[in-house]
Amino acid sequence: IVGYRPADVFLSELERINRNEGTIDDLSHQLGTYPEDDSLLMRIAEKYEERQDFEAALPYWKKILKLPSSHNEMAIYRVATGNTLITNQAEPLTSYIKEFPAGTYTANAYSSLRRFYRGAQDTVAEIQTFEQFITFLEKQNKLTASDLNSYSWRMTQLEKNLEDALVKIRLAVKLAAIEPVDAQAGLMDTEAEVLWKLGRLDEAVAVIDECIKLQPEDQYYKDQKVKFEKS
Repeated sequence: IVGYRPADVFLSELERINRNEGTIDDLSHQLGTYPEDDSLLMRIAEKYEERQDFEAALPYWKKILKLPSSHNEMAIYRVATGNTLITNQAEPLTSYIKEFPAGTYTANAYSSLRRFYRGAQDTVAEIQTFEQFITFLEKQNKLTASDLNSYSWRMTQLEKNLEDALVKIRLAVKLAAIEPVDAQAGLMDTEAEVLWKLGRLDEAVAVIDECIKLQPEDQYYKDQKVKFEKS
């Protein structure tokens, strides 16, 4: 079990596992009776992926591809992701994106590829992939303030494309004008961070002051202001 669970939920999960319900053993036993049940195949594959055992998951995704299944496109994406992680090569995912430039799982593929390059510390490829991802979302009319924020914040970490990051985070702030104040403050904090990285300190302080007005009890924004002013 990965991550936190409240005590009652955690106990319920332990009891389920202790009863051998929904475990790999249980699902594999069911598969013996229903060998072409695509939902069972998918659940087993996902169980193995939760264990980071992508090699064990691959055969189940490949079996789905041999069936008239509604999960076929997902299986193609998961095979590409698994092969990228197993071979430590980007090519399976880049090929998937080329084959499905506007597919159901293309956005997921861009995110997976970006994480792969980040793990490989290939900053150039990571940035290129992030830029391609933003362009893809724009074309699909699915670009959100959150996506723009993720891009802009990552550029502050890498200290790259900061002028572009400023344009995008300001667009995000406009898109989030009707969002709750905590969401607005979070986006404006990214804007302030970009301005700080650009050396535009007075503007950074002015923006973080707006964050403090929106979230006066949040110590983080006050600490950010101190950081900017010390510069």
